[in-house]
Amino acid sequence: MFTMDREEAERRNKSRKAALTLAFIGLVIVSVLIFLVPGVMRSDSMDPLVKDGDITLQNRMAYSQKVAPNYGDITTFKAENDEGKLVNIPTRVIGNDGDVIEIKDGAVYRNGELLEEDYAVGETQPGENGKTKFTVPEESAFVLGDNRENCIDSRDVGCLSRRDLGGKMAFRILPFGQMGKIQ
Repeated sequence: MFTMDREEAERRNKSRKAALTLAFIGLVIVSVLIFLVPGVMRSDSMDPLVKDGDITLQNRMAYSQKVAPNYGDITTFKAENDEGKLVNIPTRVIGNDGDVIEIKDGAVYRNGELLEEDYAVGETQPGENGKTKFTVPEESAFVLGDNRENCIDSRDVGCLSRRDLGGKMAFRILPFGQMGKIQ
């Protein structure tokens, strides 16, 4: 009888351990989904860093009304593409609250200082509306795609409220050959 009780106790102990392990895995998955959200990029605006079709994870808790994104952060916003579909557009943060962004002679100036943008592809021209100077409102950001001649960004849609930013792009999931942290 003692052996049966001992075997039963071991079986119950294994069951408890398995249940705790599953609960822990579930907690990790829920935590990741609360803070990190996957997204499929549907734009060439950050090519070659992030390409159309790449699947990334974004830290959606990175920005709030009180926390401004860092200059250079890669973020997303939703906009309509040429087919009228609402898609994730990846861009880079160029300006925050109160910054004055000016586009002239194919370059970008923030508060009168020329930005060194080794990552930018092509010349930076005014958007479709021809506007060349932007003052970033409070709790907002000015964003530009790296692929300056083939993107949708603040030149076209204006400054974005922080609540319209999808979060800080942190990690590329697909394609597998390029999986890893996005610098």
